[in-house]
Amino acid sequence: MTHHIKQFPQVGDLIKVLEDKIYDPYGLSNQMGIVIKDGRQTAKVRWLNPKAHKPLESWVHYNRLRLL
Repeated sequence: MTHHIKQFPQVGDLIKVLEDKIYDPYGLSNQMGIVIKDGRQTAKVRWLNPKAHKPLESWVHYNRLRLL
């Protein structure tokens, strides 16, 4: 029996934030960026196309990230 290890995005990876139609207070759905720091449950992402009046970087839970 093989165990699949969830591959978390790592520093330098290009990611996209999965859409969350129910709870997305920061408007991160479908944003693309590069992981610049990885934590235990979250990754710090630098946005490729930051929205006006939004931070250039944000911490995002791994469950919402998809590798590109």
